[in-house]
Amino acid sequence: MKKLYILSIVNSIFLILGLNACTSEKYIREYSKDGFYHHKAQIYFLDEENNLQSVSGSNTDKYVLYSFSSDPLDYKEHILKIALRKTGSFAENDMTYKVEVDKEHSSAREGVHYKKIDENELILKKGEIEALLPITILRDSLSTDKDEAIILTLNLIPSEDFETGIKSKNQIKIWMNNVLREPEDWEWFRGSFYWGEFSTLKYLKIIEEYGKLVAKNADDKGTEAKLLNALGEGWDPLNVKEAIRKTYLYFKEHPELKQSFDAGIERTFPYQQ
Repeated sequence: MKKLYILSIVNSIFLILGLNACTSEKYIREYSKDGFYHHKAQIYFLDEENNLQSVSGSNTDKYVLYSFSSDPLDYKEHILKIALRKTGSFAENDMTYKVEVDKEHSSAREGVHYKKIDENELILKKGEIEALLPITILRDSLSTDKDEAIILTLNLIPSEDFETGIKSKNQIKIWMNNVLREPEDWEWFRGSFYWGEFSTLKYLKIIEEYGKLVAKNADDKGTEAKLLNALGEGWDPLNVKEAIRKTYLYFKEHPELKQSFDAGIERTFPYQQ
């Protein structure tokens, strides 16, 4: 009877140890549930903070989207800041992570569409749990009329301080372009603004004039960096009308550019003629 009692205790101990081992094995964050260190921390891309979006006509992938189309013409490069997060607790020291360009799934070229990634900037700072990966994209080689897919695909890879975890969180895709599309509401607003048929040249000029007005009237001059993304999205109707008036007068002085406006436009701004 005594032997059976001892054997029962031994079996119970092994059962508890076995359950703990399984728990530690399944919990693959920086620390296991028993509080002991078992693995390196993992690092992953934060989809929700990177504002991933689908692209019309593409596959089911989602991308970080950036278009230079509504930026001033002299705005030649833009720094995207891609959010990452580590598992476990806040970093006790500076921690380095690594990324590599997935050339098989990228059409963007280093030095042409983006600047080389500086490995010295791939640091998650002490006391932080998130980091921002800076990616500088370049405008000059992006087409202004062909809506082509220029994609930069980045993969997280293991480093001295980090492992990689869930595969779907190890990759991020950046879709960049410089195509100025016709706003969906162009024809609808045409009845109020008399700006005529859409043309890229005309719209760029309206954006340019609108940006000057916004920057002139705003406390933050940085608002000029991003102007008129789309009608109905944060635009000021009075500034838009003034921008159209200036655009109309500009093209009136430059008939060689062959930009047409609706007949009612001169009746809209008689006080400024």
